Amino acid sequence: MASGGVQTRAAKRLRTSENGEKDSGDNPSLAIPVAVPLPIPATREVSHPQWRRDPQYYFEDGNVVILAEITIFRVHKGILSLHSSVFKDMLSLPQPVGAETVDGCPLIRIPDAAFRVQWLLDTMYRGSTTHLLHATPSQRITIQTLYHLSWIGDKYAVSPLVDYVHKYLLVLFHAEKLEQWEPFSRCMIQHAQISSKSNELADLSYTARMIRKWHPRAAHLLPLIFYNYCQLPLNEVAGAPSQLPPEDMQRCLLAIPQLLTRKIEICNVFTTLKTLRTTSCLSRCNSSLCQLSHSVMKRSSMATLPCPLEDLLQWCRQRKHWGNLCSSCTRTIEQEISRLRQKTWNDLGKIFNILEWRTGDVQQT
Repeated sequence: MASGGVQTRAAKRLRTSENGEKDSGDNPSLAIPVAVPLPIPATREVSHPQWRRDPQYYFEDGNVVILAEITIFRVHKGILSLHSSVFKDMLSLPQPVGAETVDGCPLIRIPDAAFRVQWLLDTMYRGSTTHLLHATPSQRITIQTLYHLSWIGDKYAVSPLVDYVHKYLLVLFHAEKLEQWEPFSRCMIQHAQISSKSNELADLSYTARMIRKWHPRAAHLLPLIFYNYCQLPLNEVAGAPSQLPPEDMQRCLLAIPQLLTRKIEICNVFTTLKTLRTTSCLSRCNSSLCQLSHSVMKRSSMATLPCPLEDLLQWCRQRKHWGNLCSSCTRTIEQEISRLRQKTWNDLGKIFNILEWRTGDVQQT
């Protein structure tokens, strides 16, 4: 009977209820607890000891936080949505359960440099980009900065930023006529807002890529960019990390023989002038013309670079032999060299196969 009692108690402990759970019987200490899932919070507050608030764009009344690198920006959804269709679409998405927040605001992590986000916010909050020009000399804007401005403006569809770079390029390469043209290096140094500490090869490559990718309305500037590119020594261009796109590199290589031919034609003005002179000035001007012709051909830049747009007359006027020429020879040389330079200028679009090249008065857009 004792054995039966043990079996009864064991059976009672092992009884199962109708819903499949083990019945604890009369002993509460044997009860098996049922796991109850904890509620998942709608948001999750996050922070990091390395994160720092941007001193200019962390507003106490902001309702969204942007994290770029280790910098957090607390800004306004309405401002972002108004100026950027990309941010507008991003902010319209419903927040997932457990979304990250900072100071109670939704957190958006973007894989961009903090200084580029500052450019975006400068444009959105200030409504202008002219302040970017008023940097200290060590922080002056560079061609690579203009490239990255175009890139970030296009990525987030902030059109005022892209338009700003377009207008800046038109100012920088303002040369509607030959008389306004300056070599790229001189133009860069003279322009007050462009850093003179720049690599000309990289600057020209970045400028060409900028125009191709984001500024097609500035395509009429490309012949000037390519012409300046052709003036660089081949040993600098070959193997350089900053290159033109292959198609444009081919344009330059095909244009160099044409530019060299036009340069030689200009240099030969002094030797071909003999057929244009009168008998009265032969003895007076012959020696000076020979000296000038020899000096011109001896110049290293004229000997190695395809530079038919160079102001050769300005250089000639600084030579002592120029003053020994008669007025008739002087006038003939000036007219012929000016004509050949202007012809090259007008033909730059044809030389580089850029249909958008325009000469004369150009309406900037």
